[in-house]
Amino acid sequence: DAKNGEPPRGVYASIEEGGRGTLDERISRLGVGNPNMVISNNLPADLSDYDFIITDSVSRGNLDLGAMQRLKEDWPDKNFIFLFHTTKDGLPRGTNQFLHEVDVLVNVKDGVATATGRFGPGEMEVRFN
Repeated sequence: DAKNGEPPRGVYASIEEGGRGTLDERISRLGVGNPNMVISNNLPADLSDYDFIITDSVSRGNLDLGAMQRLKEDWPDKNFIFLFHTTKDGLPRGTNQFLHEVDVLVNVKDGVATATGRFGPGEMEVRFN
C-alpha cells in the first residue's frame, strides 16, 4: 500500500452510473484510466486492498448516516470520498447530519468547485473541453 512506498490503490464505486459501459467508454475517451483505480458497480464488502474509496453516490448506494459511520469505524485506515446529490440550497440530500461526518465539503456548480470545512475555505475553477 501507499505506506510501503507503493502507489495508493483506490476503488470508485460507480453506483450512480448503473453500469460500467458508459463510464468505461468515458475513461477510455478521455484517457484518464489508472491501473491503481478499480471501477466497481457497487461498494465492495472487503476494502482491505484499497487506500481510498469513492462512493458515487451516497443516495444511490442507500447509505444512511449510520452506514457511513460504520464504514469509517470498520476501516479507520482508509480515506473515504462520499459524493452527494444536493438540494437547490447546495446541501446534501437527506439529513444535514452528513455535514458533520466530512472533513471537507466541496460544492461544484457551473464548473467552479468551492470547498469549505475544518481546513478552511477554498475555490478552484474546473473546466472540461
